[in-house]
Amino acid sequence: MKTFLKAALIVGGFSAMAAAAEAQDWPSKPIELVSVGAAGGSTDTVWRVIGDEVSKTLGQPIVVNYKPGGGGHIAGEYAARKPADGYTLLLTTIHSQSITPNIYKNLNYNPIEDLRGVARLVTLPNILYANENLPINSVKELIDYAKANPGKINYASSSLGASTHMSTVLFSQKAGIEMNHIPYKASAPAVQGILTGEADISFENLSAVMAQVTAKKVKALAVTSSTRWPDLPDVPTVAEAGVPGFEVSSWFGIVAPKGTPDAVVKKFSDAVSQALSNPDFDKKMHAIGAVSAYLGPADMDKMMREEVARWKPVVEASGVKPE
Repeated sequence: MKTFLKAALIVGGFSAMAAAAEAQDWPSKPIELVSVGAAGGSTDTVWRVIGDEVSKTLGQPIVVNYKPGGGGHIAGEYAARKPADGYTLLLTTIHSQSITPNIYKNLNYNPIEDLRGVARLVTLPNILYANENLPINSVKELIDYAKANPGKINYASSSLGASTHMSTVLFSQKAGIEMNHIPYKASAPAVQGILTGEADISFENLSAVMAQVTAKKVKALAVTSSTRWPDLPDVPTVAEAGVPGFEVSSWFGIVAPKGTPDAVVKKFSDAVSQALSNPDFDKKMHAIGAVSAYLGPADMDKMMREEVARWKPVVEASGVKPE
């Protein structure tokens, strides 16, 4: 028995040494970063702010491979099936990683079990805004109007099951109201739907609608974060405006195929942390409606599992049928 234990310890020691050596040599070639978003989209914009610095720290190019569509599952499955060697990572979102696992039950991979956290990059508060002709000017007036006119209000979302969709479902649950859902294929057409009056209200990432808010082409009712947005000091949080306990923030982050060595994951995560600590990063993120919100591998894994559990009852209440 002692001989067996001694042998096991020796093997374990060699394995640890091999993993450390592998991390030390990694990366020795370009890294593929698969993105659930499209080129020029919000995920791409965030990554471009820090990507060069991460690449410089690691000493290798990071090549972005855009695979949008399918609620993030096209990119997710592709990344999950790649070798767990640190040369393929996934740039993902709350929608792809934490909400849609509750919607799509027949995926060819498990977003939580087949991928591991590397680093959360940013959080992005949403804003509740309305068509300028809707006869309300506050969250309370919106709730009262919806209760007096059940089923009359149409709300837009950037896609079925997106955080903008689920934010509205959660809001409706807490406020005790019913509204009609109009899903669009992206943020831009959803915003346009509000501007034309095809839809009445929407939750949207700040970056997607800030220009219309600033130009007063829409009514800004509340932000979904726990604190007010500095550039909109007169716009309350949803909780302040009369829906206690309401708080939602989208997030972007990096995950890797399960089995990617801890030391490799840590090396990439540390490079991200270093890039995010640059004071210029916060300024650039603020300009696009995002907040630096780094989490390391273990904390990100914990956060993703908690998010899946949090959104499960909301998805069930949304009426989105699992596929």
